Amino acid sequence: MTKLADEALTLARTFNEYAEALRDRGRQQWRADAIDEDEYEQVKRTYEQLRGASRTLSAKASTLAAGGMASELARLKSATGKLEAARGKLQKTADVVGVAAQLLGASVAVTAMIIAPSPASVVAATVALEQTVKKLAR
Repeated sequence: MTKLADEALTLARTFNEYAEALRDRGRQQWRADAIDEDEYEQVKRTYEQLRGASRTLSAKASTLAAGGMASELARLKSATGKLEAARGKLQKTADVVGVAAQLLGASVAVTAMIIAPSPASVVAATVALEQTVKKLAR
């Protein structure tokens, strides 16, 4: 398996874990009246979309080839690790809807990277992951 395929599988697992944590945090905030019904529905839609991205990444991982992208893949791996490490911060965020939107954007960028792997798509996915980590740090 290639390094890109390894990262795709790691991101599939990470998006799945974030989807569950996001759904749980959204439910907590909704029950506490911190977000309204529409915002909670947005969080639930994001949950479903992240789960779909996770399934896509898992399914496509075995077909990936990524020659000549060592530096881009190293940065992607670093961003993936930081995203995994930041997951615990989701339970403390008040901006669950904003984090949901950021995660959704990252999942779209990662899915595009898997569909059309190139140095540019790897960098775009990496930047989206890094921005999500920054959002969680606020």
